[in-house]
Amino acid sequence: ALSFDKKEDLVEIKHIPGPEGVRGRNSENTLIKQVLNWTPQIKLADGLNRTYTWIKQQCEIIKNSKDGDKIDLQHSKIVEQ
Repeated sequence: ALSFDKKEDLVEIKHIPGPEGVRGRNSENTLIKQVLNWTPQIKLADGLNRTYTWIKQQCEIIKNSKDGDKIDLQHSKIVEQ
């Protein structure tokens, strides 16, 4: 498991049934480099670390808010528009 806070030994991997998202997680950027002359500016691990850190901060903000103890951050809901 990926870990940005050095707690990978404390994390239990639990596979759950449900959507798996995009099956291929690798980015092949040849065409975008050719057409737009664009390449990623940061490494994948750095981007994931930034994302993890931001989400963790947002969770702390919510937990420390007035009604934070009443907000469920462990389940998602389907929102219809």
